[in-house]
Amino acid sequence: MDLSQFTGAQLLHLALGLALILGAIVAHLRERHAWSLGLLTMGALVLRVFSILLDPYLSFWDEVYHAAVARNMVQAPFHPLLYTMGTLPLNGYWTETTVWLHKPPFFLWQMAASIGLFGAEPWAVRLPSALWTTVLVPVTYRMAILLTGQRSIAFLSATLTACAFYYQEIVSGAVNTDHNDAVLVSLVACSWWAWLEYQRSMSYRWALLTGLFSAAAVLTKWYIGAIVFLPWALVLLSQWGSRPPIRPLLFALALPVVAAAAWITYCSHRFPDAADMQWSLVAPQFSTTVEAHRGPWSYHLNIIHEFVPPWSSFLIIAALVLLFLKSPPEHRIFIASLVLGIHLVFGWAPTKMPSYTMPLLPIYLIALAHLAHLLLFAISSRARPWLYGLVAAVLAFSMLAIERTHHRHTVAEPLLVEQTPRRQQLAMLEAQERLVALLDDPGRQVVFNMPAPHSIQFIFRSGFNTKEGVPDAVAVAALIAAGYEVVVLQDTLPMSSMPARTTVITGEQLALPHLYP
Repeated sequence: MDLSQFTGAQLLHLALGLALILGAIVAHLRERHAWSLGLLTMGALVLRVFSILLDPYLSFWDEVYHAAVARNMVQAPFHPLLYTMGTLPLNGYWTETTVWLHKPPFFLWQMAASIGLFGAEPWAVRLPSALWTTVLVPVTYRMAILLTGQRSIAFLSATLTACAFYYQEIVSGAVNTDHNDAVLVSLVACSWWAWLEYQRSMSYRWALLTGLFSAAAVLTKWYIGAIVFLPWALVLLSQWGSRPPIRPLLFALALPVVAAAAWITYCSHRFPDAADMQWSLVAPQFSTTVEAHRGPWSYHLNIIHEFVPPWSSFLIIAALVLLFLKSPPEHRIFIASLVLGIHLVFGWAPTKMPSYTMPLLPIYLIALAHLAHLLLFAISSRARPWLYGLVAAVLAFSMLAIERTHHRHTVAEPLLVEQTPRRQQLAMLEAQERLVALLDDPGRQVVFNMPAPHSIQFIFRSGFNTKEGVPDAVAVAALIAAGYEVVVLQDTLPMSSMPARTTVITGEQLALPHLYP
């Protein structure tokens, strides 16, 4: 296995994370369950830190936009801005706007808090996602206990969660829509855990927690955040003859409804034009293909193999069916309604995105752990414990997919074609550092002719409003009248095409990299 392009710090985090997970397996075999879960959670956190340090740049496309908006929200958390200058020539779309309402704010607030604490660094943008997906380890463990009643299944499912390739990749920002979905999948899983606890205890406290997690999820990515109410409602319908308690459901449901209504009302009154533009982008996802995000009916089944290596969708389906058959009625409703509901809705929707069905990953991993448990149970009891430990270690390492991570986050020599965008990102970082030295004041200067979305990354790193393309005379006049200095990068264009009354940074002063074939 070639890991030569990883840095020493990256290899140290990787080795430490795996060592903690191996220690957790040993502790579990010795029935030190609190220690095993603690070590497993610590190992997951170290592996998430490994992921947030993989790339020194922000990934295209979504991560750069999320990061730029989050940086601007440090100073104004209830005024999400992509560009801070209303005089820029913008088309109002989510990639070119001042007020940015393309996603709800909950995950952006957390990114803004991290940037405020640690500075405008890519790893600071990713830190909340690392923490939330680490929380998934004990949450998945507890969900497995509630669903199966077996500690061995719970520990194995938590081990798979700690090492799951999907969580590592989405934390690194390399999967669209990165931190929006990282926080969403974690919050949705937390709402499921709280609801399973409620089903066990029928306590209003757990109903309240279910509603709170769902409200936070809705304020991260709208309707999918309320998916917990689908199995809840179906369970109540199945018990209708015995007059089941409806008030806890209504009590919990009120929380995401109020949260969503509050944000929508606030945006509609404070930013009416931006809100109208954003609402017009939401509904078409279920009637037309948005931004060429298309795929066949099997798209989300294929994604399972992509993000849950080395397992195929057929194995996952078989494991889910087996878990369903071995579960009591309430849990059967829980499993079937979520898996079928999510896959049917997003399988039918023309717009396809990789993470649409990935909130189901905790259930996938519990089903896989349940299948492995049943297979191991058939082996003699004397050999079973240590074989269990070996299986856990092998599955954990295979789930991590180190070689794939190495390929996706390093640059080989000689350069592989698919790694060209990464080489350009690294070269552009160097060029942007030189550009900062040629500029003076982010509050006074605006930069043109840097290709998007590199221009958005420069906004995040430097605070300068930066836009692709060369401005026309009207835009230049408006910006100068508003008190701004207009800076244009010549790049490869002739000097004769540079607008009058602008400051030109010539190609000799700064050459931008152009590596795409």
